[in-house]
Amino acid sequence: MIRKSLVAHSCNRKGVFLFGLFFLFVQHVFGQDNVVYGERHPILNLEAVFLDQEGSIYPDYFISNASLVESKAKLHQWYNDHPSEFLDIAKTHNCSVDFVSPSTIQQLEDTLLAQSIRKIQAMKSNTNTLNVLVHGYRKSFVKNEHDVTSTEAFSDLEQKLTTGLGVEHPTVKIYWDASYACCYSLNSKKNREMFEGFER
Repeated sequence: MIRKSLVAHSCNRKGVFLFGLFFLFVQHVFGQDNVVYGERHPILNLEAVFLDQEGSIYPDYFISNASLVESKAKLHQWYNDHPSEFLDIAKTHNCSVDFVSPSTIQQLEDTLLAQSIRKIQAMKSNTNTLNVLVHGYRKSFVKNEHDVTSTEAFSDLEQKLTTGLGVEHPTVKIYWDASYACCYSLNSKKNREMFEGFER
């Protein structure tokens, strides 16, 4: 009797463990995750603007993706959580501030916006046409096994535009964190959740 009970208990524990692993897998594959751009390659900054979920512009500065996730993937929160790095970023972008506050964060934001506008204007200085590509919802920035990344999609679209138009126009790419989820399927409940994410 005791042996049967131990076997049943062991099976239950294995079942719970396997269910837990399955739940984590589902969360990983199907969950709505923030898309962070803190560890992007600097060369991408030349023809792109990166935005967090609140529309704040990423500085040209390496920020650990893990630390961004800890700050809820919000740059303003990250600045408050990392005051010394905020001052380094401000200095890098010639924004003279001495401390972190809502007003100094806005001052940095205004500086980054002005720099982004100048970059975009410089890109179109020799032409009247500028392609603007925007990616957000349901696109991963990092390569994975499930689907095409936002960088790959941009590259593919840019090539098709050049081929279709017969001329290459300068292109600015806008990346923004509107969360990433994978993938549409025959599961109507999951699809509905993903469409609701798109609406948000």
